[in-house]
Amino acid sequence: MTTTRIMKFRIPVDLLIDMLTTGKETKLQCISGLPKGTKYISQYVDHTTMIVHLVVEHPSFEQLELGELIPELTIRLAQIPETSVVEIPTNLIQ
Repeated sequence: MTTTRIMKFRIPVDLLIDMLTTGKETKLQCISGLPKGTKYISQYVDHTTMIVHLVVEHPSFEQLELGELIPELTIRLAQIPETSVVEIPTNLIQ
């Protein structure tokens, strides 16, 4: 029986492009997100929704059996100074 401790999270492509545009100042604080020591496993892009899915691994994640659905992790970011909190929604597109 093969098991793993992985989760995934989503990042909209338009958010990545906005953050990486020349001259853009991005001052963000991660309110809740990846635990320290998280390891990158893989990624894929859903071209119909333009969402990047990142799969990561950490010992604190729930143990999954091979073939189980990968649970989603919610990432919460705040602008500094905090004017708003941005949550990268896990259920943006089903």
